[in-house]
Amino acid sequence: LAPTHPALLNQWANHYFYRKQYDKAKSLAQQAFRNASSAAIRAEACYHMARAFHAQSDLKSALQWYGQASKEDAELAPAQYGLGQMHIVNGSYDKAVGCFEKLLAANGDNVDALRAAGTLYAQMDRRSLALERLSRAVELAPNDVGAWLELAKLNERTPGALPTALKAYETAVGLLRRARAPVPVELWNNLGALRQRLGKLESAEAAYTQALKVAGAGADGAGGG
Repeated sequence: LAPTHPALLNQWANHYFYRKQYDKAKSLAQQAFRNASSAAIRAEACYHMARAFHAQSDLKSALQWYGQASKEDAELAPAQYGLGQMHIVNGSYDKAVGCFEKLLAANGDNVDALRAAGTLYAQMDRRSLALERLSRAVELAPNDVGAWLELAKLNERTPGALPTALKAYETAVGLLRRARAPVPVELWNNLGALRQRLGKLESAEAAYTQALKVAGAGADGAGGG
């Protein structure tokens, strides 16, 4: 194998990234970037650099390299998504939404971008857009617990939408239980509070009881060491 062939170097960088040998991955990606004549290959190399820095929690460097990857190839979706994530960390929500909307312009059914954009729009109090993006996300990915929870929180803050919020919370709980995943105390409490506000007192009590069980199990586990 040619040690300076940029496409092969990118493949090896990807290999070492998944082996969590991040410095090795970065070294190979740097070589690929220097030797590549193709913008697409340079963009891929930048992306490998970015996600290695991201994995090492060097977010400043990750931002730089995600940004460079997006400049080399604006259609490289993983780089655009990573750039959006870095803007969120820096509190630059407008820039982050811009990244996710670029992804959606290329592929309107990108569930990760829909969920991320919807969550940000909700935080920015742009409820109509938030509802549009999150509703589409759960339509495309009905088992996406995170999207259902964001949709529930959005509707909980929307006048007249408590029944819709309750349905979203109940869907999220149902998905977690079917997957045999733990349902957090906070989620049971939210469910109980919403049911109580809507006059569903027996089912509210059932949710609060579950919350107490989970909290008790957690306390027992913490004290059992």
